[in-house]
Amino acid sequence: MIVCSSCQRNDQLVYTNYQETTGYWHKDSIQEFHFSPNDTLGTYNLIVYTRNDQSYPFNNLLLITKMEFPSGRIIADTLEYNMAYPDGRMLGQGNNMKENRLLFKENVTFFEEGNYRFSIQHAMRKSEEIEGVKKLKGVYSIGLEIERNSPE
Repeated sequence: MIVCSSCQRNDQLVYTNYQETTGYWHKDSIQEFHFSPNDTLGTYNLIVYTRNDQSYPFNNLLLITKMEFPSGRIIADTLEYNMAYPDGRMLGQGNNMKENRLLFKENVTFFEEGNYRFSIQHAMRKSEEIEGVKKLKGVYSIGLEIERNSPE
C-alpha cells in the first residue's frame, strides 16, 4: 500500500529542485527556482521542502514566497508553518535530519506559456525584535516540488 501510494505521487511529480545551505539560511539568501510547464490547462500543487536538524531554534517557519509569471506579474505570500511539536520535538520525516513537506499553493494553473520564477526567503525574527534573524540555524536545504493534480 505504501509503495503504490509513493509510486502514484512520483507519477504526478513534474518538477523538483533542492538548494543546499551550509547549515544556516541567511536572511538575504533568496532561493530561486524556474519552471516552464508543458501543460497550460492542468492544475498543480506547489510544495516547499525543508531539511533541518534539531538545532533549528524555532517551533515555526515564516516564509516570503513569490511566483512570477512569464508576463512579469507577481503573486507574493507570507506563509507560516509549524516546525515542532509543543514539547519541542521537530516535526518531519527522518531521525536526526528532518524533511518537511509544506504546501505552498494548490490547484495552480500555469495559464501563461513560458518560464515561471519562484522565490523563497525566510522571514524569521525573534519575539519583540525588529531586525530579522540573519542566519537561521539548522536549515540544510530548501526545495520546490510541483506535482500535477490527479484526475478525479
